[in-house]
Amino acid sequence: MDLNLKQIESLRDAEVARIADSDIRDALRSTLVALRRCDLQWEHGAQVEHYPAVIVAEFPERRMAIAFSERGFGPDYPWGLISLERLRTEMDANWFHSLEDAYRASGASLGRTPPGYEVP
Repeated sequence: MDLNLKQIESLRDAEVARIADSDIRDALRSTLVALRRCDLQWEHGAQVEHYPAVIVAEFPERRMAIAFSERGFGPDYPWGLISLERLRTEMDANWFHSLEDAYRASGASLGRTPPGYEVP
């Protein structure tokens, strides 16, 4: 299933609204950007595969972004941390079930993660 930008925006907004911690929710909202498509490279073995994705949030000071992709590790883990410089994903550990998990794993939450919170 290929989602259009409006559907991805609705998914993103629903993910943000689902975040219980208002500080995290507001901090994540401040990183959201106008959606834009990109082509992610995923290098594994001798092959280089390309996956369509959409950038939904950015951390310019870290040169990172959160992207949504139905391919690669989606649909179970559609939210990924990517390099803005290289537009590629290098590790499966950088893909998450929820936007909140991707945000917390980015390091941008700066200590706002409560004790016992684990990113699956």
